[in-house]
Amino acid sequence: MLFDTTNLDVISIDTICETLNCSRNTAYSLLSEEPRPDRITAWKVGKRWKCSRAALDEYILRNSHLSYNH
Repeated sequence: MLFDTTNLDVISIDTICETLNCSRNTAYSLLSEEPRPDRITAWKVGKRWKCSRAALDEYILRNSHLSYNH
């Protein structure tokens, strides 16, 4: 096994939309395959975007007024 996937909760664009209460277009514009502080790190499976729950949580913390330890 290349990496440990036991804590990898993979989510779809629909979950991102529900969590952030945003449109699909907005959610797609927030995704990036390269790690960036202003984007959610994600990857494509075929034509569909996927990301980890941890990546979404990190994005929320970075872009909110909550404390975030880098």
